[in-house]
Amino acid sequence: MDPVSIAKLGFAVQKIVALLEKDRTAEFEKERDEIFREWIADVARGLHDLEQRVGDLSAFVAEGLVDRELQLVWRNFMFEAAREAIGERRRMLAYAVVGTAAVAHILTVAQVARVERTMRELDPLDLRVLAEAADLGSPGQRYSFMMGKPPSGDLLHVAGCIRVYTPRTWNAVLSADLTELGRWVLAVARPWLLASGASA
Repeated sequence: MDPVSIAKLGFAVQKIVALLEKDRTAEFEKERDEIFREWIADVARGLHDLEQRVGDLSAFVAEGLVDRELQLVWRNFMFEAAREAIGERRRMLAYAVVGTAAVAHILTVAQVARVERTMRELDPLDLRVLAEAADLGSPGQRYSFMMGKPPSGDLLHVAGCIRVYTPRTWNAVLSADLTELGRWVLAVARPWLLASGASA
């Protein structure tokens, strides 16, 4: 690298460091507090929307107040949201807390925790692609759709939400299907998908 490029790089590094140092101020902390309050408000909005659709959520709230493991899953969603820079992804994670209310009678806490770990790797677009794929009629159509949606198709496969079947004969059609984990993720993501206008 020539001396001019090294000097430019050094200047760029200094500017980045100065920006990060500035972010350690009270202003940065205030901004983070605002983001946290917005996230809590999103959880409250989502719970209100869900209650409008399914009725009384007091049993779920009571279960959450005594189930320490479920509380820790909620905190994991909150921790992930606190680290997140993208507003819509924070909203997705807030509604995922709400989604645990919707599936409390279907999934165990261990299954919800598995969903939480999986959703750390997914973006809003990935969940929309998964919801669209679930609506497709045949495994062949699903495979074509998923592979035509990079990077979401690849990420959903790696995350364990879809399974790709390799044909056993040369003239068979490649196919894909949702895994059980993929169905759990969709169940927890359903309140967010509904609120964002995506299919669920």
